[in-house]
Amino acid sequence: MRYTLRLLTAQQFQRAAALVSACEVLRREEFARDRRWGPTPFRIGLWVGASVSPNWFDEAKEQIAEAKESASDKHARVLQVLTCPWCGSGLTARSNMEYDEGRRRILLYCPRGEGEDRCPFSRREALGEGIPVLTVDEEIYRLAPSLLIATVDKFAQLPWNGYAGLLFGRVTELCPRHGYLRGYVAAGRRARDTVRVRTVWSGPSTPAAPVRATAQVLVEVIDEARHELLAMTYAARPYPALTRALTEAADRGVRTHMVVETLAGAGGLLSGKEPADAFVSVPGLHLWAWARGPAEQARSRQHAKLAVADRRTLFLGSANLTESAARRNIEAGVLVTGGEAPRRAAEHIVELQRLGVLRRIQP
Repeated sequence: MRYTLRLLTAQQFQRAAALVSACEVLRREEFARDRRWGPTPFRIGLWVGASVSPNWFDEAKEQIAEAKESASDKHARVLQVLTCPWCGSGLTARSNMEYDEGRRRILLYCPRGEGEDRCPFSRREALGEGIPVLTVDEEIYRLAPSLLIATVDKFAQLPWNGYAGLLFGRVTELCPRHGYLRGYVAAGRRARDTVRVRTVWSGPSTPAAPVRATAQVLVEVIDEARHELLAMTYAARPYPALTRALTEAADRGVRTHMVVETLAGAGGLLSGKEPADAFVSVPGLHLWAWARGPAEQARSRQHAKLAVADRRTLFLGSANLTESAARRNIEAGVLVTGGEAPRRAAEHIVELQRLGVLRRIQP
């Protein structure tokens, strides 16, 4: 879509964003039934001059950081929609925008994230994606939105702006984390995302497998997280090292979601306090449990044990989040860094949350 006046362009962008948001809601619903719809979201991009919106991620990041620090959106040009295109809730850069340095993404979330009528573009429903609008040139090049609105001066740059070739299919590969890439950028991404898999054993050692305490690995995974930490456990008991690591993660702004079993769900196989009680001292931690149906209640258990940091590092093992499992038992696990496995594990958990299979609980 091409408009010659920036004001008209901004108005059309807000209107078209509502259409693209509706397309994305339909895609999600259909994708659950028909995988041919694909996992790539419908998105809309605003491709205008630097005086209107940022050209690069680092510039947008600085604007968001300044808005949060000053509690003012005065210089936050990265925010180009003032209301959610789906539900109409008000948006501000200081409260509703985030940046993901690992993926070099700018994320805008709708604040209406609670209750039965929560917005499908809230953090709870669209974690890692948010409202499907792109206002930073760098993201537009890498993600090639379904609909692009631009000023005529941007179109005049097409013969001279090499990055614009990405919009017309001049790409080397599609990276699940960074979008469309080409040339040396794609090669650098492959080097960064090289998959590394290591086994982790706790307990007696042998020459064949060096022992590394499960607790140490869990703390390292938690310490690596900068934006998001997702974890699942069957049993949980207070363990100072893990509690301290989780608290420090919360202090640096990591969004932590913990899925636990409940005493009722364990059907008498767990005793003592609720596993969720092990995390009452961790500020801002979100607790979840499996919302079983009546037919599943008697025979099923939430037995998964894993931790995913920033969708890049995955620790999957036999250990519960208890001191016995972390320090004394014979436990085995696998630590995966890079590649598809961490991202897919995180996306699966988030989708279970969105579908209501997992429900929020209070300790």
